[in-house]
Amino acid sequence: MGVDEWGLTWPHRGPRQTAGVEMRAQEPSTVNQPIRVLVVEDSVVQRKILRSVLEDHPDIEVVGHARNGQVALNRIEQGGVDVITLDLEMPVMGGIEVLKRLQAKPAQVGAIVVSAHSEQGARAALEAMRLGAFDLICKPTSGHGLESAVADLKRDLLPRVLACGAYQERRHRRAPGNSRPIAPGAALARRSHSGVKAPELIVLGSSTGGPQALDAVLPLLPASLPVPILVVQHMPPIFTHSLAESLDRKCELKVSEAQHCQVAGPGEVLIAPGGKQMKFLRNIAGELSIRITDDPPEKSCKPSVDYLFRCAAEIMADTTLAVIMTGMGDDGSDSLKLLKSGGARIIAQNEATCVVFGMPRLAVTLGLAEVILPVGEIAGKIQSWCCGAARSRS
Repeated sequence: MGVDEWGLTWPHRGPRQTAGVEMRAQEPSTVNQPIRVLVVEDSVVQRKILRSVLEDHPDIEVVGHARNGQVALNRIEQGGVDVITLDLEMPVMGGIEVLKRLQAKPAQVGAIVVSAHSEQGARAALEAMRLGAFDLICKPTSGHGLESAVADLKRDLLPRVLACGAYQERRHRRAPGNSRPIAPGAALARRSHSGVKAPELIVLGSSTGGPQALDAVLPLLPASLPVPILVVQHMPPIFTHSLAESLDRKCELKVSEAQHCQVAGPGEVLIAPGGKQMKFLRNIAGELSIRITDDPPEKSCKPSVDYLFRCAAEIMADTTLAVIMTGMGDDGSDSLKLLKSGGARIIAQNEATCVVFGMPRLAVTLGLAEVILPVGEIAGKIQSWCCGAARSRS
């Protein structure tokens, strides 16, 4: 046994133990055979940790490792790989180049980025998401002990590998143009909205696949949008700041990471900081004043969609437009019920355009969503409801 970069010895692996990761009912493992994972990582220590965590799960088979991107591509060419865990900074060939080359290949391999927790790592990880990576997690840091690193990876990595494996299997099965609709008339209004109040706030929640979905929605909205948009995207600290910067460069709307006591104004998009919770209150002038808190995670999420949406339900449900998009788990489901009962309008992303149809699923199956739309049509509906309703009210 050697001493690792945490100053701890690496023990021999004992008997298999339960992974201890909560998987939501909406995300059952649908694979009939183990998900074949290739670990792409140049650090020997990180490879050991990743392999140990992955090999402990009965539905995952680690088929090998690669010290750099070129070795990884050669191994993928041989077949038998469903998912890769991908380091971005490696010698010979880095992770970004791997993703670019995978885009040009017929083989369908999912990639989960394992990124350094830094500004540079965050920017690279967002570029990786743009190039088709399924999701991202942060590498364990050297300030944590081995047990803590393993526990973090079990919580963060295993659900993503399972979801990515299921997603890859669906991609292999799905014939072009053969997407099954959720329900007849799903994109039609479920109830009459004569005399509906104009939305004064948009709240939006997303997780896995969310950066791509936000890219498909927010840049299509005009700077003249008469309401603010508050966004919860499940991401670690630092990464949400880079996400906001990236979106701000693409949007007519002003996009930023939310700050404590900041006023949310029309035409602004505020993204909840990673590792914090976001809510708001009305100040004495009637404006929406953001509150960033260190309240506990909800459903293991911080920031939490439920936390923000519940606040909207309590303060202004009947003038809120809620949008629930792609993501694992069921964050947002409890608060959507409150919003619905308070008169909010709700848009759900449809299954065919979700990377993971977890978070929108309950909104659809329980009839909470007024409309169910492909991601490319969500911006148009937002604009129609916000700008159209505002005009009819005046």
